[in-house]
Amino acid sequence: METIGWRKSMTSTGKLLADLDNLLIAEEGSVLRARQTRAFRKIVGERKKILVLLREARDSRNIDLIIAAEKMLIEGDLLRYTNSREMRASLTSAFHEMVAIELHLELLKEPEKYRFVDRLHGTPKTREGDYPLDTARLALNSHVARLKNLDRSRLDETEKELIELRKEYMIFARDLYIARQAETLVGAEKPAGM
Repeated sequence: METIGWRKSMTSTGKLLADLDNLLIAEEGSVLRARQTRAFRKIVGERKKILVLLREARDSRNIDLIIAAEKMLIEGDLLRYTNSREMRASLTSAFHEMVAIELHLELLKEPEKYRFVDRLHGTPKTREGDYPLDTARLALNSHVARLKNLDRSRLDETEKELIELRKEYMIFARDLYIARQAETLVGAEKPAGM
């Protein structure tokens, strides 16, 4: 009896996998047909324009602009694409991280205040290199990881290119942030009048 149950299970498993294979093929055909539509080509064209603007933001080397652009993308995703509680939570966290980065960028403009942040991060676990692993750096690291996870989802080529560029410029923003930390802290250590 046990053998018959196992064979029946294998038969239903085989049917399920065959049905799944057929549906995946049908879905791919539908996706390919959808990509041929005028509406889809318009979306791709708009995404390519977004890519151009994001590259301009990256090439400006202006971290404030890069963070503002990313924050705007996150806000748009929250408004238009959130389709689960988990996605809303992740995007809300990302938005709050961008706000924290903006606040830290303001702190970096005032060496005396940022030196206090530096002192708060005095243990090896709260430092990376010579500089504090502050909330902004943690947020930048977190957002890069979030973008890497997005890249694993089922996206079209232009969407993947957008995600790749966003990862790239957030890594670049992290490097700019560290450079600004160095500039602020080294500048803050100089005696008055120098």
